[in-house]
Amino acid sequence: MSDAISSILRVKDINDVKKTILKVYENKKNFSKLNIIILNTICGGFGDLIYAKKLAEYLREWYNAKVVIATPMKESLVMLGENSNNVIKLIHGGKDTTCKRFKQMRFEKKPEKQDLIFVAPLQLSFNPSLYDVKYLIDYATVYNTYFFSEYNDSLKKGFDINTGVGGKRSGIFMTDTSQISGKPEKVNYPYTIAYIQDFIDGYKSCFLSFLKMMTTKYNEDRFEIVVPSWMNTDLEYLGDGIVKSVNSFYKKIIFAGKDKDIILYDKGYGLKNVLVLRADILPVKNEEMVRLIRYSVKDILLTGDQSLTDGLSCGVEKNIFYQIADWKINLAKNLAKQLPNKYIGKKRTSCGSLEAISYNVDLFKFIKKWDFRKIGKIKIDAIISFTNSWKNDKKLQDVMDIIFHSRKLSSLKEKLRNL
Repeated sequence: MSDAISSILRVKDINDVKKTILKVYENKKNFSKLNIIILNTICGGFGDLIYAKKLAEYLREWYNAKVVIATPMKESLVMLGENSNNVIKLIHGGKDTTCKRFKQMRFEKKPEKQDLIFVAPLQLSFNPSLYDVKYLIDYATVYNTYFFSEYNDSLKKGFDINTGVGGKRSGIFMTDTSQISGKPEKVNYPYTIAYIQDFIDGYKSCFLSFLKMMTTKYNEDRFEIVVPSWMNTDLEYLGDGIVKSVNSFYKKIIFAGKDKDIILYDKGYGLKNVLVLRADILPVKNEEMVRLIRYSVKDILLTGDQSLTDGLSCGVEKNIFYQIADWKINLAKNLAKQLPNKYIGKKRTSCGSLEAISYNVDLFKFIKKWDFRKIGKIKIDAIISFTNSWKNDKKLQDVMDIIFHSRKLSSLKEKLRNL
């Protein structure tokens, strides 16, 4: 306790008190079981849900914590593999429940009081706001509520945990995919994955660049590319570009949709030199996505923070190409530098290029350096240890009571000296 008080007495700005306290508990190991809620408001794709799911799995594994996730998309999170008993639905009055602040939502069923509140992740368009969280949880304070950034959001926003790569960030949510056994269902070998989003500008040119690179590099009697299901409705827009982008080696192009197959091109060679675009597989649970990535050919195309992390987690043998959203340019540039991969940092080449046909990367050093389980866990350890101490230590409770009721640093220090 004396360590915490003496450290606070050296602080020069009252806004640094929280950071100072956590620093004191960084090397302590007081990890008894806590109740933790993760607040999650999804914005574009399933990546935010998978982020929350992975964080919950870390907390349960590391600290035997009881973790629940509150999200407006409970059904989708359960579809991705989370136990429904661990998910609380957030309700919004309107039809669109995405990209909302917490003040616009309410719990379908109010949870029991929690020891810790993690907002994970907070969308790029928002800044951390305790005021917003208090609309949902009135007992939220600066000392029991922690904000996690999306990968490579601005370091200036004041997040408690800055996830991502480069600078002073805490890494990305790598997972132990070796625990996921079995091969993917439905797909035939050899195949690759082009998992992209149609709401990102330039998605057509992105997909066609990857398609051209892959059909130039891989000349197989039958080759499959697993694509998103939304291509079923966008085929009219993409169809001509697909045919023009495919290398002349392929004499037949089949688009396998959810309901029927469509022949885009056929030179009458029967079952030889066939390219199949598989829009009848995705979306799948996270574990099945990992299997798809693991057993694909070396080159794959991904988008979003968590599918990218899944790709990296599957091993050092993958060449990962990346669909860059305008709001993810910072992540792409840092990835290009840290991997290193000169193609992934520029929109013109990030989705694949004929220039990159012979490209190979060794991901081992990158994974070792930017694994959240190593560098990010240090900060989570401090939060858990501090919270447990605060929960069970009367002296620390007295210190925290003084901190809560002190608006000025001078009065705070004076009260601590007299404690």
